[in-house]
Amino acid sequence: MVGIVREMFDRIRRVADSRPDTRSFDERLEDLQRFASGLTSDPNWLKKTELPRDSDFAFIGKFVQVYCSADLNARATINAMRFITKAEVTDFAGTLNDTDVILHLNICASEWTGAPHIAEGVRKAASTLEMHRIHRHGFAHWVVRKVPGRDALVILTKNAKEAIRRDNSPQDREEAKFGIMQLSPFRHELDKLMGHSDYLGQLANYLEVNRDLLMSEHSG
Repeated sequence: MVGIVREMFDRIRRVADSRPDTRSFDERLEDLQRFASGLTSDPNWLKKTELPRDSDFAFIGKFVQVYCSADLNARATINAMRFITKAEVTDFAGTLNDTDVILHLNICASEWTGAPHIAEGVRKAASTLEMHRIHRHGFAHWVVRKVPGRDALVILTKNAKEAIRRDNSPQDREEAKFGIMQLSPFRHELDKLMGHSDYLGQLANYLEVNRDLLMSEHSG
């Protein structure tokens, strides 16, 4: 087994932990790193993890689906904004991969000449999608196990391409790439992701309903 996926901690480091655990983030991180070291040195590492609880599966499924909803709303927003700014009628956003959706949200925001709060809202939504794209991918494509006695999950894969994609480091035949994710910060982040998804959905509808007016304002 090879190293812990650190960015999963670092990218949500500043989120407050609402659980009664009074340890600092660094103390909890050190605890999980010790657990990870035990996995890498034990050939029976799988026995040190547990099946996720039903509540864990529910959270994972909700996180993936909320991200998918945000992606759908982001594509609708891109098409609506491009119609207004470029008079484009093709389904441009439908051809994009998930990474390029985030790129083109930011491009649309930079090209927007209408109300500044719209561009700012799109940029914030794009930032949240970028932050959690890797987490959605991990939950959707990697195996998930429970860290015993802790509010954390282990995700792992034997897919060589997935391993290289994560940290550019290939895994040997007897290895599996893994990461450990604390759940309490993700619960807060899920609320944020839902909020940005709702915003993009409402914005796409507003742009479509008012596109003729907005298009004339943009061209003027």
